[in-house]
Amino acid sequence: MRKGILLALLLLLPACRVVITDADLGIRLDYRGGGVIQRFEPDRGPGAVYRVGEAIRFFVDLARPGYVTLVVTDPDGTRYALEEARWLPAGWNELPPRWAGYRYTAEPPTGRHRVTLYYSSERGRVAFSLVLRSGEGATAGIRVDERVRTDRAETYLWILP
Repeated sequence: MRKGILLALLLLLPACRVVITDADLGIRLDYRGGGVIQRFEPDRGPGAVYRVGEAIRFFVDLARPGYVTLVVTDPDGTRYALEEARWLPAGWNELPPRWAGYRYTAEPPTGRHRVTLYYSSERGRVAFSLVLRSGEGATAGIRVDERVRTDRAETYLWILP
């Protein structure tokens, strides 16, 4: 009976990760449902602190291969893409990839930076666009083609002087 209730709970919660452990029954159920992005965080963990000039990496765990766009929103609201339509295999990944020959470096402005990872099953279906308007600063936006599988995850980090 208890086993049936646990399995029913797993089926009712398709958009989240559920880990249920029952020592009495000797079972451990680990269910990941819903999104393609299973994990997304800075290498020092969510809310990590970096000093200006330090390298920053991100860990990404995908349930299936696809294309990702990595967008940062600075404390002043400025948005920019660190990666655009980068193909990643399913499983554990690092951004930037170690073989890429470049790194992300903590730069001003200091404060809380929001980082968003967009996933698409097809190249070019999630597009980052930078729009320049006269008399205003640059604005950025994400366009998503709803006909393909997409997912989104967000984390944040702090940059200090």
